Amino acid sequence: MTDEKKNNPRSHSNAFLHPDPEQLREQAEQKAKDMPLHDLDTMSREEIQQRFHELHAKQIEAELENEQLRCQLEERDNHAVLFRIVTEHMLDMVTLTDMEGNFTFAGNAHELLGYEPGFLIGKNVMDFVHTEDLPLIAAEFNESVASVLPRKVDYRYRCEDGSYLWLETVGNFIKDENGVPQKIIFNSRDITERKRAEEELRNAERHLRSTVDGLSAHIAVVDEHGEIILTNKAYRDFGERNGIEPHAVSEGTNYLAVCDTASGEYSEEAKPFAEGIREVLSGKRQSFELEYPCHSPDEKRWFIGRVTPFAGEGPRIVIIAHENITEQKRAEDRRQEGFDLLKKLARLVPGVIYQYRLYPDGRSAFPYSSPGMHDIYEVTPEEVREDASVIFGRIHPEDRDRVAEAIFESARTLNTFHCELRVILPKQGLRWRWSQAHPERTEDGGTLWHGIILDITERKQAEQALAESETRFKALHNASFGGIGIHDQGIILECNQGLSEMTGYQYSELIGMDGLLLIAERSREAVMNNIRTGYEKPYEAFGLRKNGEEFPLQLEARNVPYKGKQVRTVEFRDITERKRAEERLRISEEKYRNIFENMQDVYYETSLDGLILEISPSIEAISSGQYRQADLIGRQMLDFYDDAEERDRLITKLLETGSFSDFEILLRNRDGSLLPCSISAKLWRDDQGNPVKIIGSMRDITDRKKAGAEREKLQAQLTQAQKMESVGRLAGGVAHDYNNMLSVILGYTEMAMDQVDPKDQLYADLMEVYNAGKRSMDITRQLLAFARKQIISPVVMDLNEAVDGMLKMLRRLIGEDIDFAWEPAIRLWPVNMDPSQIDQILANLCVNAKDAISGVGKITIETENITLDESYCAEHAGFIPGDFVMLAVSDNGCGMDKETMEQIFEPFFTTKEVGKGTGLGLPMIYGIVKQNNGFINCYSEPGKGTTFRIYLPRHTIETDEAITEVSHEEVAFGQGETLLLVEDEPAIIKMCQTMLEKLGYNVLIAHAPDAAVNLASEHSGIIHLLMSDVVMPGMNGRDLADKLKAIRPGIRVLFMSGYTANAIVHHGVLDEGEHFIQKPFSMKKLSVKVRKALEGGKSS
Repeated sequence: MTDEKKNNPRSHSNAFLHPDPEQLREQAEQKAKDMPLHDLDTMSREEIQQRFHELHAKQIEAELENEQLRCQLEERDNHAVLFRIVTEHMLDMVTLTDMEGNFTFAGNAHELLGYEPGFLIGKNVMDFVHTEDLPLIAAEFNESVASVLPRKVDYRYRCEDGSYLWLETVGNFIKDENGVPQKIIFNSRDITERKRAEEELRNAERHLRSTVDGLSAHIAVVDEHGEIILTNKAYRDFGERNGIEPHAVSEGTNYLAVCDTASGEYSEEAKPFAEGIREVLSGKRQSFELEYPCHSPDEKRWFIGRVTPFAGEGPRIVIIAHENITEQKRAEDRRQEGFDLLKKLARLVPGVIYQYRLYPDGRSAFPYSSPGMHDIYEVTPEEVREDASVIFGRIHPEDRDRVAEAIFESARTLNTFHCELRVILPKQGLRWRWSQAHPERTEDGGTLWHGIILDITERKQAEQALAESETRFKALHNASFGGIGIHDQGIILECNQGLSEMTGYQYSELIGMDGLLLIAERSREAVMNNIRTGYEKPYEAFGLRKNGEEFPLQLEARNVPYKGKQVRTVEFRDITERKRAEERLRISEEKYRNIFENMQDVYYETSLDGLILEISPSIEAISSGQYRQADLIGRQMLDFYDDAEERDRLITKLLETGSFSDFEILLRNRDGSLLPCSISAKLWRDDQGNPVKIIGSMRDITDRKKAGAEREKLQAQLTQAQKMESVGRLAGGVAHDYNNMLSVILGYTEMAMDQVDPKDQLYADLMEVYNAGKRSMDITRQLLAFARKQIISPVVMDLNEAVDGMLKMLRRLIGEDIDFAWEPAIRLWPVNMDPSQIDQILANLCVNAKDAISGVGKITIETENITLDESYCAEHAGFIPGDFVMLAVSDNGCGMDKETMEQIFEPFFTTKEVGKGTGLGLPMIYGIVKQNNGFINCYSEPGKGTTFRIYLPRHTIETDEAITEVSHEEVAFGQGETLLLVEDEPAIIKMCQTMLEKLGYNVLIAHAPDAAVNLASEHSGIIHLLMSDVVMPGMNGRDLADKLKAIRPGIRVLFMSGYTANAIVHHGVLDEGEHFIQKPFSMKKLSVKVRKALEGGKSS
């Protein structure tokens, strides 16, 4: 396209508006060629003229029509150009498509979408719609075409760079003169920014709601009419707790109506707040804050409400926030009560009670000071409440730095501040003050002291008068107080005998000596400083004797006239003994104070009439904090006795005997509870033997009393447990001996069966004997389970089969009056545990269920596969997620209350009568379940029965593992290995020897462990396997195995027992890799166990 055409608006018109004249001419000539020619030779002149006239007329008519058409086309062309100019300069995008949605006109769409001009022509609108919006747009397009009605839709449209614009498009139809739609015109507007703003607004609203819901204040946002448009969770929860229906605190509800309803009978007290809200909504007030009561029937409550309008244009929107300040009000009331009490006390205490605050920027103030401030510093409390500088201005200039340093040191270390200082007051002049205060750190990093200031002027004056008197006295009698030396420029001019004795020097040696030589090196600098400054008060230093020994020394010097000049008189006092006494006293006082403050017993002193003079802090511990040490000083001891006559009897006894000990009484606590105590006391007499006070101690014997009761209870439980233990031992002993006999019977029966033809009647008879022996094994297993002597050997098993095996015994156990139901689950998962433990669990639970049913009832045993998820375990402490097999035992008996259920797994706890239960059954079950990594849950209600649910971990069977019986395994023969068989029962050792020899082994036998050790030491060949009983006289099987392994390191071990595995069991489970066979056993089972032990296979 040329530049001229680009700049000519008409050049953008579609080609069909202005056909090319040359093309029209060619088309006309082609059409004329197809027309038949007229033969002029056959036509007359008039016909020819007539034909030309008609042609000329038609030519003129065509020219006129052509001119009219040209005008119409120019007008149409002008309209088209104007339409194109308008559409190209519109902010919206105008496009035309045919009825299939293919672009025929694109306008300025390429500019908005980033495509080249003309790129969109011929392409379908659906090709650029976002895939997520395509189904909607396709449906809208089809429905619009079908209904021939305009449609409006929002969707995303792809740009040239791959990004998408949000468009709002209105589609309408262009129809022909017959009303038939020919084209579709689309007017599209870019609404991307609007969509982004809407999304941001939605996110902001979500964030606002989340933020508002996280606030603890009760917040509601209302419009100009008081309608709620937003509330937070705290507001809704408050309404729910106060009986307000949820819809009443939801959006759309009138807030003021809710206020009136919620206020109830106290609406008058909340009315000012409601009126304030109305004023803010109406614009009469900008915002306000108000504390108001809003009491409920259960308690008095106070709230602080804040009402603030939203800033901005538009209708007025108001934020209403309420905070519950009940605890704050109560704390303020308590603080005010304490403050009032403090003010009352402050009027009675001499001096000033004060708070002194040091701010981080160095400012200081007295936030509180009692009225005595006027007497102490001649200022009012109000004058120093914000600024303490006036106080510091009245401190003696020589003391100011020392006081300031003491304050800063206390602030730094938070140690107690105490200081004596001088002040110069306008009216009183020079006065002495003493202050002590305890510091604490403030939130802003400053320090706040609580303390007292006292006027000690009179004491100081008395001390000064005393010091002057002592000076005069010492000047007259110094010879009687240690060593005296008169110094001039440090040289000793004169001394007394005391100084000579103290230092070890002769008098002649001291005269003319430099006095500093009598001072230890570490003290000389301080002494020199005092000499230079003329210090005249006593101070301590370390002296130095002639033999080089250092000793503590007190020095006091005075400037006095001597022989016409001023010299310095120095008094030396050896304070070694005093220091030792002070140290002993300090240690003694510290020891006494530590004992006094930390002793568990209560030490007390009272007057003869019972007034408490002193009591140790341990009173707070034994009274559970109801009495404090400070509260009891000055009160009558009699007030705490539950029995006043008992107090009189104790006083009488004390006056008669002078003391008593370990006398039990009851003291009354502040809440009325009684505290059993053991009390001891004695009379304290003066030097003349007259009683002056009572000293004594009290001991809380609550635990001792409880222990006595508990001891009696435990004694009864022990007696019952001993009875059950005796029965258990009897049952275990019987089962053990019975197992040994069964081992012989089953062993020889099995060997006899191997020698008889299975078709022979004798074989059938032997099989009956063998089966009877196997059934007897089940009986012994149950006896051992009862006696808790059963070996713990976990096996992979089906819990349904284990329960089936116990049903007969359980039915006999619970009797015929109780209905017994067994509901096994289908395709139950396997578990890995000892079958005897299942027997113990079922026996105990069924007996308990039977005892809980009076008369007729029902006991149900169920199994089920259970998967515990995270949510279930979060609600049930101690449970962990996973697959479990559930065993449940239920009854419809008397049930249990909550208090009973909390104790059922505690050893020796039982609800049965004495002699009918040990309280060990459920604890044993709990232990078994926990041992197998399971859980146990109990649900019960009084009168509704009890259900115990036991969850045992699902066992995942490995590829080479299966739930099988030993009897299904093939007999495993030996290969001539040598076995050492150790058993103290002759019949069993003979039977085992026979079996093992038939299986192809060489057998060495020993009837005792010592014999086995000797035999192993003397045997020259290899001993491949030790097969030993566990419990034998003199040495158990474990110890025997350890000894033989020391002699023969490669020997393997197979243990056997019909009684206990305690010697080889850790925590009730066989050690990894140890092999065990339980009596009685068959030859098949023996062959497999021996083979596995020899080959080092996994124990089963």
